[in-house]
Amino acid sequence: MALLNLNNFLIAAIIIFMIVLMVWLIKHPKSGTLTIRTRKIYIICPVRKLTDPEKEIVLAYVEKKEREGFIVRCPLRDTNQIDEIGLRIVTEHEINDIIWADEIHIWWNPTSEGSLWDFAQARMASYFQEKKIVLINVDEIEITKDEQGNIKKTYTNVLLATHFGLPVTSQGKDLEKAKNKGA
Repeated sequence: MALLNLNNFLIAAIIIFMIVLMVWLIKHPKSGTLTIRTRKIYIICPVRKLTDPEKEIVLAYVEKKEREGFIVRCPLRDTNQIDEIGLRIVTEHEINDIIWADEIHIWWNPTSEGSLWDFAQARMASYFQEKKIVLINVDEIEITKDEQGNIKKTYTNVLLATHFGLPVTSQGKDLEKAKNKGA
């Protein structure tokens, strides 16, 4: 009798597995096959202009993502910074990091030239590869406005719009609505 119950249990488990697999394949029709792999994240952040408290926050974020099972590359930790003119570093970030990653997570400081460059490269790559771009410190980043309170055309605002998934036809009011909703 116990053997019969075990067989019924195994049959039920197999049926449940097949149902879950079919639902997954219906929701992911492009894949056609079930592949399970670890998601890869590249962190864009300042290196030279990063304060010690910011460095601690970024490295804690990296460790958190790694504990969650992601593979993470972070320039603070993973990039040899000895490069007289920066060309090797830029190339490594474009090829070894941005193209490699499934997701780009950004600790934004608008004064960082390297972060600005990497963000532009990440946006370009996202047009050719499916990449999620996440602004880590979104709660600390304000929409850039001029003295009269009008929204300005800035990379910070482009990054915020990208983070919130706004279409390219978006206006300032759309960014404000997304920022207020996300905050």
